[in-house]
Amino acid sequence: MPDPTIVITAELLRRLEDPAFKPFVIVTSDGARHKVPSRDHLVVTRLLRRVELEHDNVAVDIINPLHITRIQIARQTSRAA
Repeated sequence: MPDPTIVITAELLRRLEDPAFKPFVIVTSDGARHKVPSRDHLVVTRLLRRVELEHDNVAVDIINPLHITRIQIARQTSRAA
């Protein structure tokens, strides 16, 4: 069985490297939801197996990949013309 931290970090890196980046939400085991609006907001390190989410207000959330339970594509809001 593969190490879950490797699987999660690989999936996050795949999403960040996708040329057609789509915002997504990281859901953790405590139910917290962390919005990732752009690839510039998230840093994933393979060696440290660490996920850092940087917010526009300079705050940083450090997330242990073992606590990531779900990655959800953010819903697109439609704009009325």
